[in-house]
Amino acid sequence: MYAIAPGATLAGERPVTGVAASGALPQPVAFAYTVGAPGAPTSLTIRWAGEPDVQRDASQAVSYWYGANPGAVPIADYTFTAQALDARGQPVGAPIVAGCQRLEWSEQLSLVTTMRLPASLTSSGVVASWRVSAQAASTIIARPTLGPVTLETGGISNAPAQGLGAPVTFAAPLG
Repeated sequence: MYAIAPGATLAGERPVTGVAASGALPQPVAFAYTVGAPGAPTSLTIRWAGEPDVQRDASQAVSYWYGANPGAVPIADYTFTAQALDARGQPVGAPIVAGCQRLEWSEQLSLVTTMRLPASLTSSGVVASWRVSAQAASTIIARPTLGPVTLETGGISNAPAQGLGAPVTFAAPLG
């Protein structure tokens, strides 16, 4: 995963069609396939845009994480799932999953995920479209109290994951 400036594009990317333009939630806006030596795709790269609406309890929010500014944007672990679909819209194989831990994702950033394709999906005609989704689990910290004093601990964990909008399906045939 890479954070890139808005307006930046991937070499050879194709726009995701049928997705309403909105900055409200992350959504796929473009995709590209990386092609290996024999000419078969080896990975799927998706560019996501929009700011995640990560819900968090301010009393458990991490106040510092290696230069991030969690006061403005929550830090979270993100999971991206891509399910290959055949021409009838039926799932082909298991979903592919990519993740990024402890990310501060603001509306000014686009995010790029690259997922390696299993060999079973690299033949032309196998994949007609992809159904993709994103989830976030906000990073939280344990803050026990000792009388009137609230203590900061190193007990960092994640809240339960929450979906970031409905899954999006887009046509992206291989080959």
